[in-house]
Amino acid sequence: MLSRIDCIMSLHSVSIGGGFCRPVILQSEKPVLKVIQMKHPTVKTAADTDFIPNDIIMGGDEACSIVVTGPNMGGKSTILRSACVAVIMAQLGCFVPAESCEFTLVDRIFTRIGANDRIMAGESTFMVELNETSNIIRHATPSSLVILDELGRGTSTHDGYALARSILEYVADVVGCLCLFSTHYFELTEEMRYHPNIDFYKMTCEVQKDENGKILDVIFTYQFKKGVCEKSYGIQVAKKAGVPMDIIDRASIVAEDFEQGMRANKPMSYDQINDAQRDVYESLRATAEELASGEVDSLTPELFQQFVQNLKEQQLAVRKAYSNFSTFI
Repeated sequence: MLSRIDCIMSLHSVSIGGGFCRPVILQSEKPVLKVIQMKHPTVKTAADTDFIPNDIIMGGDEACSIVVTGPNMGGKSTILRSACVAVIMAQLGCFVPAESCEFTLVDRIFTRIGANDRIMAGESTFMVELNETSNIIRHATPSSLVILDELGRGTSTHDGYALARSILEYVADVVGCLCLFSTHYFELTEEMRYHPNIDFYKMTCEVQKDENGKILDVIFTYQFKKGVCEKSYGIQVAKKAGVPMDIIDRASIVAEDFEQGMRANKPMSYDQINDAQRDVYESLRATAEELASGEVDSLTPELFQQFVQNLKEQQLAVRKAYSNFSTFI
């Protein structure tokens, strides 16, 4: 009995403190989590700064799954943990560190956060990650809250991306629960941007550049807003960590070369090409239709030579239109 009283008094002591609100439990067929100006109750901040509160709105009329992007050290994991803590406190009967909190009851909270191995059990970091993810997939229900933090980072980029995308699709399409999915796979944001049950949020930052466009510093603003962060800024974090500048400079060059290669090999959709490229495309499509119709077979030698010359001219037009391909992306 004494321990119960102590627990209740502790919840009361927290709830009457400033910045806490009484949560509202919703009766809804679709899961809902709406927390306005949410804070993490235990994160200690520097003496000269305040914790930046954020809104998190998911489920109901909004998408149930949110893909979170942002720079390294930008606050992604804190947002994920804050959502979990808010739900736990609310279902305990405690007030929540926010201006307002509305939610549907959660049956379980599943988390896949961090990187650990189990050497004695013969399980690598990636195996542990997949074991935990498999457990989530098999047991999550539409009433669950799922947290997946940087899934797929323990293997190759291609395998990791493929698994991350497939698992995200499964959670959004099959499970249908509330899900916060943080990632550095920015391809996901492009491939899934039209998914009706997936939305995209980012942790904002301010990037300082010199007159040549070189990144000098990244300032974390810790604001959770709709959109996609364009980069992870890992090299800038390495700089903050004290990695020698020779390595930082070399890494910057390698990263730029790699990004240019990725842009050059990245397929473009029709709505992304410019007018010159669109004219070339339409011309090539018309030529392809003409070839498919079989009319070319009936051309005289003179007309056939003219047809071949037209193809050569189209090839030159393609080279001209795509001579600086990366600038069109």
